Amino acid sequence: MKDMMQAAKVVQFGQPLSIQECEIPTPLEGQILVKTEACGVCHTDLHAAAGDWPLKPTLPFTPGHEGIGKVVALGAGVDQVKVGDRVGVPWLYSACGHCEYCLSAWETVCADAEFGGYSKDGGFAEYIIADPRYVAHIPAGLSAIQAAPIICAGVTSYKGIKETGAKPGQWLVVLGCGGLGHLAIQYAKAMGLKVCAVDIDDSKLEHAKGLGADAVVNAFSQDAAVKVKHATNGGAHGVLITAPSMTAFKEGVEMTRKTGTCVLVGLPPGEFPTDLFDVVANCKTIKGSFVGTRQDMAEALAFAADGKVKADIELCPLSDVNHVLNRLKAGEVAARIVLDFTDNSVGNNEPLVSETTKHIPGEVCEHVLDGKKITIRPISEQDKQLESEFVNGLSAQTKHYRFLGGINTLSDAMLKTLCTIDGQNSMAFVATEHDSQTGAELEIGESRYAFTGEHSAYEIAVTISDKWQHKGLGKLLTEHLIEYAKVHNVGSLYAIELADNHDMRKLAGELGMTEKMDRDDAHQVIYSLTL
Repeated sequence: MKDMMQAAKVVQFGQPLSIQECEIPTPLEGQILVKTEACGVCHTDLHAAAGDWPLKPTLPFTPGHEGIGKVVALGAGVDQVKVGDRVGVPWLYSACGHCEYCLSAWETVCADAEFGGYSKDGGFAEYIIADPRYVAHIPAGLSAIQAAPIICAGVTSYKGIKETGAKPGQWLVVLGCGGLGHLAIQYAKAMGLKVCAVDIDDSKLEHAKGLGADAVVNAFSQDAAVKVKHATNGGAHGVLITAPSMTAFKEGVEMTRKTGTCVLVGLPPGEFPTDLFDVVANCKTIKGSFVGTRQDMAEALAFAADGKVKADIELCPLSDVNHVLNRLKAGEVAARIVLDFTDNSVGNNEPLVSETTKHIPGEVCEHVLDGKKITIRPISEQDKQLESEFVNGLSAQTKHYRFLGGINTLSDAMLKTLCTIDGQNSMAFVATEHDSQTGAELEIGESRYAFTGEHSAYEIAVTISDKWQHKGLGKLLTEHLIEYAKVHNVGSLYAIELADNHDMRKLAGELGMTEKMDRDDAHQVIYSLTL
């Protein structure tokens, strides 16, 4: 085993994380060493890095409490796990085990509890020291990537639903349909509940319908609480507030049925006003729920292992962590982002991308991804004409991205990135075949994506439009392409600057790309990066 590892550390509150080379720790008595395969990114990581909660972590520290990996070393006296076991290192890192709360299965509120990625170094690192008594045991058949969000977002939403006391056939409002909320909807449906999904984003509400929500309400609409009460015939028996919003907390109480329970799991700083007359006169219960116990964890993972709950995941490398946190802070993450460590895993035979959408040449088929329908069909004459026009020249107004590489299997993570950026509800995925090239094209809204290649002649060409680049999304997409290209043994990445696009020039410099060709006639500068 190597001696050094990479870890993303908070060295100063409110500043970007520092990716450092560190010594791989050695497990002491009663500890284990876990080689990280994946680690989810959570809003709690934002609070940890900002230091804006009352009890601050001790600097420096490594965030991340959704770390999944395999046990590679045991300290003395460890018999709860063995080398090779896949485990999760969750938020509840450890507890005393003998106080009144631990003894009554409420170890999450133990006064001596330690927390992963907060009071103990967490999963934004290639290796993690863990307490074997409190790790999550990942069921067979559940990948590290899919398990990562479950050991925080999953167990938190699942436990919150249990705390509402809602019974099968009764109504549950899920207020906030993002990272926690989209999992809560799935858990609730699997538990036999009726679900009313509430969010301010219509695209998330459409996705909620696809996940089985029985009713949806936009929280920005007039009289949203009245609409929820109408849809649920008097208000929900249980309300689960996942959104870190004070407004959501106030509205959630209003949406609660008489004698119902409103459970808070979102954790924005501050206080929220409560209509005491409404709460007292209507016998409403307001309670908090804090992640979940080890038993809750086992149950939450069992739902996922049975295929009843599945997180929408976007994969990113550890090197992208600061950009990921910035997107999370800006509300630009549709569901869950997972940091993928498997490309650095020596001896790990699992592929970097475990879930794929396959293109079947000559056949028409459909695939639903993140609530969006992808239609795959054979190439038409119109497609050939469009391909020819694309190859022969690009204008500054063209909103095109082009990938070359003989790729006939596309990662769900890549497609989710494209969907999230364009914010579209449907895509057309077109197989292409002309001359000596085969591949596919992908259309999302106004943007077209061409995947073609000449058998073993691999390269990727990317055209980045001004519209996307100004949002900083050109860099995001290009970084994803670089990672994707590495997995598929693509040799080079080419980026085309159109019409003196200074943003593209800046991006090329940030990515270490070199100028390859200047096409004055088309106002194009082509940059290359050898992978």
